[in-house]
Amino acid sequence: MIVLATISASRPLAVNGFGDLMVAWYDTRDDADSHRLGVYYATSRDGGMTWSRNHALTTSFEPNTNQFPNNQFFCDYLGLVGVGDRFHALWTDTRRPGSLPEQEIYHALIQPDHLAEMWR
Repeated sequence: MIVLATISASRPLAVNGFGDLMVAWYDTRDDADSHRLGVYYATSRDGGMTWSRNHALTTSFEPNTNQFPNNQFFCDYLGLVGVGDRFHALWTDTRRPGSLPEQEIYHALIQPDHLAEMWR
């Protein structure tokens, strides 16, 4: 069993070419038992003074792969990079049917039109 207790772990931060910030994290908010994980992100257009609402990159998934004691390395694999006016997010999760106990690598491109939509 993985013990996370309302986790928001491993929070990488990236800056794109326009100075926008993005942070992402694993979170248990979608599970009443604080066990299943999802990946969330938020952005800032003013140097971190204010932040957008939180956005889900994933649906929740089972983090217990039984590969390491207490899944101690699971949240190590989350990355962000800003390129031009966009962000790229990379993370691991197990939500693909049949992927347990293996983690799969996922990618999302966060585009400028999505950033504009978040600030309406």
